[in-house]
Amino acid sequence: MAWEQVQLWTYCFIRRYFLVKFVGKPPRSEAADMELLVEQVYKKVQKHHAGTTRYASWVSVVCRNTFLNYLRDAPALVSIEAAEGAMLQDRTQEAAHEFPILFEAGLKAINRLPGYLREVAKLRLIEGYSYDEIARQISLPHSILRSYSHKAREKLSQDPVLVDFRRGS
Repeated sequence: MAWEQVQLWTYCFIRRYFLVKFVGKPPRSEAADMELLVEQVYKKVQKHHAGTTRYASWVSVVCRNTFLNYLRDAPALVSIEAAEGAMLQDRTQEAAHEFPILFEAGLKAINRLPGYLREVAKLRLIEGYSYDEIARQISLPHSILRSYSHKAREKLSQDPVLVDFRRGS
């Protein structure tokens, strides 16, 4: 196959990949975002393709990782009301007010976690901070924060008090 055909196949594959992803309208997506992602992935593939085996699989992985990064890093939408100065409520207080018993049980379960998980769980699950915000506060890399958050969720899903709440006892 001639190099021009490989380049054409690559561009078509990347474009098709993002068309399929954007048909479902991912949250916070813009039509221009898709074009930027296609261009970004095509440039990555052109720059780093040398020495790759299983080229089609590799291109697919580059597309997937770029799309996942896009979803993770896309800025949160701000409502028009918020932009005009309407008061935003603290999610912690709202949850504590609407579901006081469940909220209290969740806080107690988080307080039973080991110290290294407790802080990350409070910031991530209760306060709703992003990994960037947490990293700035406690100076840990994103990979460790994600790992701690995952471990905390696993432990909380097995916490006997919270399990009883799920069962309705």
